[in-house]
Amino acid sequence: KMKAKHLQSKKILEFWQVNKENAQPAWVKKAFTSGGFSWLNEKTLRIVNTGGLIKINAVQDEFLVFNGKYLKIVSAQKFKQDCRLQ
Repeated sequence: KMKAKHLQSKKILEFWQVNKENAQPAWVKKAFTSGGFSWLNEKTLRIVNTGGLIKINAVQDEFLVFNGKYLKIVSAQKFKQDCRLQ
């Protein structure tokens, strides 16, 4: 599993760096299977909530950080600044 510790909160979070080449943790695979995640193009991930109301794009090399309940998009710079790999 891809895990990191948030330095401020000390919480352990799961993450995935957006890239078609990167291995996908189970929650990412599940999101692709359910239609929550889809590739808009080679470098852009489309994220749609279950009701289809919210659409957000994440671009290649940004990080998706998941705390088991909520998903956040974080820039590579902020991820490196705020988190440490476990």
